[in-house]
Amino acid sequence: ATCYQIIIGCFIMANAVWVGLQVEHEAVHGEPFRYAEEVSLSFLVAFFIDLCLRLRSETLLPFLLGRDRHWNWFDSIIVMTMAADKIVFWTAGDTTVVAKLWPLSTVRLLRFIRLFRIIRVVRVFSFFAEFRFLLSSMLAASAWRSLFWVVVLLGLTIYITGVGILEQSAGFCSIQDEEDRPPVCHHFGSLWDGMLTLFKVTYSGILWGDIYHELTPLGAMYPMLMLLFITFVMMMLLNIVNAVFLRVAADAAERQKDNVVQEEIIRNTEYVHAIR
Repeated sequence: ATCYQIIIGCFIMANAVWVGLQVEHEAVHGEPFRYAEEVSLSFLVAFFIDLCLRLRSETLLPFLLGRDRHWNWFDSIIVMTMAADKIVFWTAGDTTVVAKLWPLSTVRLLRFIRLFRIIRVVRVFSFFAEFRFLLSSMLAASAWRSLFWVVVLLGLTIYITGVGILEQSAGFCSIQDEEDRPPVCHHFGSLWDGMLTLFKVTYSGILWGDIYHELTPLGAMYPMLMLLFITFVMMMLLNIVNAVFLRVAADAAERQKDNVVQEEIIRNTEYVHAIR
């Protein structure tokens, strides 16, 4: 029922706030809250009951393989990790044994992963419709395929430009004094450094004008190569990327409309069966 989903959504939001308060308190005071274990246990019990109720209402196979199987698997894993966390700390007793069985970094990572449950809340409250649209656009398979090829194209562009500049900078920097090397030798001292510099230039981590002037000692061709790189990336590649993702967002919007209609049909069908 919608009322039940709203209650669970409030529990998920409260748990996310509680995790943030825990992290803040540990960072400031160096120790957890006095009743941290009791509060965490209450959230574990609430989520375990929710999982059992959903499993009972959907039965096992629809729960594991149905339309919401991804959320069901995710929630099951989160509840199991929360339970394992409590069991280890209750049964071990000695903090040395706990550290061996359940490293602190793992506990913190699992606590961070639990925050992603808050994404489920957008499916419950209607005023998250725009946010739900953004998530559906980001999680669409076509968006990830487009992102992959964008990364490939940008990586090839950065690689080719980096190799071209490094060929000249390697010879130039080899005859420079180690204690007074020009900045170009730091930014293009290796292929990795050169590619990282070009990546920073692309996303304003470094001003491209500074790199342009640093390349001047290498010859007139290399500052021009930087201008060509900036022109291609900024005026062509990024605009093409924007156009591709706008198309992906438009397709996601159409799919979302279809999903809303389908969910409404399912609710109406269930209501008709219920009143018969």
